[in-house]
Amino acid sequence: MVDSRRLGALVDRAQAENAQVILLGDKKQLAAIGAGRLGQDLDENGLIKTVQMDESLRQKTEYAKAIDAAMKVKDVRLALEIMAKAGKLVEVQDPEDRAKAMAKAYVEAEGAAREATGGKKGALAMTLTNVERQAVIREIRTLQKENGAIGREDHSFITRAPVALDAVTRKLAASYREGMVAIPSRTVGEIKAGSEARVTTVDTVKNTITLSSVDGKSEVLDARKSGNLMMYEERQTQLAEGEKITWLKSDNSEQGKFNRIKNGLSGTVEKIDGGTLTVKTKLGHTVQIQGENAYITNGQVSTGHKAQGATEHTGVLSVSAGDKLATENMLYVLTTRQTHDLVAFVDDKEKLIEALRPEMKASSLEEQKELLKALTEQLRATVEKEKAFVEGLKLTDSIEATMGGSELASDRQRRLEADNQAADSGAAKQQDQQHALQHQEKVQQQDHSAGMEM
Repeated sequence: MVDSRRLGALVDRAQAENAQVILLGDKKQLAAIGAGRLGQDLDENGLIKTVQMDESLRQKTEYAKAIDAAMKVKDVRLALEIMAKAGKLVEVQDPEDRAKAMAKAYVEAEGAAREATGGKKGALAMTLTNVERQAVIREIRTLQKENGAIGREDHSFITRAPVALDAVTRKLAASYREGMVAIPSRTVGEIKAGSEARVTTVDTVKNTITLSSVDGKSEVLDARKSGNLMMYEERQTQLAEGEKITWLKSDNSEQGKFNRIKNGLSGTVEKIDGGTLTVKTKLGHTVQIQGENAYITNGQVSTGHKAQGATEHTGVLSVSAGDKLATENMLYVLTTRQTHDLVAFVDDKEKLIEALRPEMKASSLEEQKELLKALTEQLRATVEKEKAFVEGLKLTDSIEATMGGSELASDRQRRLEADNQAADSGAAKQQDQQHALQHQEKVQQQDHSAGMEM
């Protein structure tokens, strides 16, 4: 899932440290958010030594293994037919009805899985979008309160969740809102890397955002240079005792490091005392955190991206044919998180099969190949012109030798002098254009600096 920029930095660091890099990945799953696809390129082009690990160790039942085998060869129809034959594929067109049906299936599967594994494993509910995820969570919480799985009393907290900004939208000031929390991965002016700041001003005309840290430091940042910012927005979150939560950001405090609290780690809220949550993590550690401003969310349902790498006894998923995130890679992730059982809710099976497509990702290697191809064509054309010019000179020399050709030689000399004068004139004109451009850029920089000071 690493993109080109991060993998490049990793390789540079490894070379400086004389270290070995081991890459682990599955090109059938989700790719990096940024441009890259380097793992797949390195594998398919034989650029590194590759070992194929093709034995599935996660799936334990014949049903789960059959789905996994079908999805590995991208036979979506076969995978869905296996589920349908087992009575585990449910078609529900209405989104609200699908959320209710999925919530009911999850609550039943969670209880059965906990009982079957002695509490070690449960169920994992998965959706494509956060909107559908929130809808299913609301239904699940209602059912869990009714059966006593979580406390009936809700405690409200302002929590923080990541803002999804792609490589294009993050360069536009209009994508940001005042009050958003920004955490730079690199120092921005006087705002240190890893510290928290807030977006206090958004200027869509100048395409800038103003960041203000808790200690009063302020920096104006060109939105086009915001690639090192991790952005979070605040939202109201209801939590109850007994409820599952998921961390949305790694905790770099001493407690967080000691208890290995990483982005994606789940836990169960054992007690809520005022603003303090006592949470038992999936790793078995008991920690206390402040609910207000915590980077956590309700953990009953995950999106497909968040579910990647997870393993539970039973998987419960929802996917609709019209969703733009419905790709073969996404469905592969959703249908292979379970060890034993899987239940799928879809709007229309046939439409889903038709709509699914491979995940297309920008490839840095392909871009370099295209660039090399263009340069090669340019070089070939130049060589052909040189060859034609040389052949022309040979022909002229031959004619001159045959005809005694003083007049032809004089004519040739005049043509060469004319060509040289034209070339000199073109070079002078190009130099004048470069001076003009440099002067224009200098004026623009002065205007921009003046605008920033205002």
